[in-house]
Amino acid sequence: MNRDAISGRSGLAAAAALLLNPDNPLGVTEISRQANLNASSISRAMFALADAQLAERLSRGRYRPLVPELFWALAEVWPRDRTTTGLTAADLKGAQLGAGIETVSSLGWAMAAERGAVSWGAPLVLTGDYPTLLYVPDETAIRSALALHPENKSQRRPGIALAVDPTGLIVANRFRPPAVPLPLAHPLFCALDLTAASRDREALEQWTPPDGFSRVW
Repeated sequence: MNRDAISGRSGLAAAAALLLNPDNPLGVTEISRQANLNASSISRAMFALADAQLAERLSRGRYRPLVPELFWALAEVWPRDRTTTGLTAADLKGAQLGAGIETVSSLGWAMAAERGAVSWGAPLVLTGDYPTLLYVPDETAIRSALALHPENKSQRRPGIALAVDPTGLIVANRFRPPAVPLPLAHPLFCALDLTAASRDREALEQWTPPDGFSRVW
């Protein structure tokens, strides 16, 4: 598999966008709008995916993902950087953070990784002190969070970890299922996070997301 087929933010965004809705994938123009990237960079990324036989060109500006090949190629290069903070769930309501947890109709922070996956029905058992990962729009959000709530290793529970959305699509496509306290990332992004550890990969093999979402792994 060609690891160079997915590179840079445009490559990550193009691959992820195709996998979000594989039966009716977004076109280049719509992907570039949602990811806030130049259409030409998305077009080049799509060409690279097709050249690596990870996507199929349907028509001008439209491609179809080849699954699960594209998912696992994306998992190989998916960023794993996280920043631990002293944030608690209660802190996320503060106006200074701008986390946008009260509504999912606009850009905002989104829970992913293991806790996000469990909220979508993944067969993982997590203890109460298991860390929470939220994707945020940019590094500025992380700096603000650290300034207000720096990591405190004496806390009984670990602080919330933050990661910059590497595609621009996570923070723009959030969900709020019933009884879930925080906005969720799309199941695709939770699944990508699960590929980092063998234990989580075992759960991934047994997990099919809810109706309305496609299993692409």
